[in-house]
Amino acid sequence: MPAERDALRDLVNGLVRYIFGDEFADALHIAPSGQAALIPVLAAAGAQSWQLQRSTPESAEAARRQFTALLTERADAGIADGTAYQQHAAGSRTA
Repeated sequence: MPAERDALRDLVNGLVRYIFGDEFADALHIAPSGQAALIPVLAAAGAQSWQLQRSTPESAEAARRQFTALLTERADAGIADGTAYQQHAAGSRTA
């Protein structure tokens, strides 16, 4: 049990430093956290899971339609794709 408590304290210390900054945490005499590097990863994972929960088949279809329309618009305007691979592949098809 003490190991879990210490790990939780370390995580909370890291959260305080991440959210409020080192100056604030130092003023409160909060020790630096060994878990601080994980906090951005946890935040990103939380954001990604929220996005996945909001995803529906209808929204996925709308995104596909929007992306296809963008590609069609670019092709109609004669805008070449930006990557070297795509330019090389397009040149190979025409040759």
